[in-house]
Amino acid sequence: SACFDSEFGCCPDNTTFATGEFNQGCSNCTLSEFGCCADNYTEATGKNSKGCEEFVESPLNLDEGKEQEGSGDHDAKPTECQVTNEEGEMATVDCAVANSTATDVEDLFGNGTDTNVTMHCSKSEFGCCPDWFTPAEGPNNAGCPVFVLGVFLEAENQSIS
Repeated sequence: SACFDSEFGCCPDNTTFATGEFNQGCSNCTLSEFGCCADNYTEATGKNSKGCEEFVESPLNLDEGKEQEGSGDHDAKPTECQVTNEEGEMATVDCAVANSTATDVEDLFGNGTDTNVTMHCSKSEFGCCPDWFTPAEGPNNAGCPVFVLGVFLEAENQSIS
């Protein structure tokens, strides 16, 4: 608009002509949190000209819509969640699995009703190996594959001072 070319420029609403330096002559609404209504005089009381004569409640509240759809929020959540079964063993699973299918946490530990499904190691006599996949053949992770991750071997062989 032409106020950009005027001597004192525009008010913060970029429409109203300032009559002096430092927004002189501008209505207070230009400095308010939600700005001015279309008349450039009345102060809006909320986003999208709320509180103004021209305000129309939109049929779709965008903030509420996001939560109901569920699509926009997934990025913010961690993708892996920790679950614990009744024996106190913990496993890390995809949060989508944890939140959607597991009305009973035990379902995640292989308490399947389908007879074709292999029993999860947590249901075996000695429970799971540290890989959360292989059933242990005895107490203290007997028969489990040995992890060759530096951290595990160093922790066993060195005393940390």
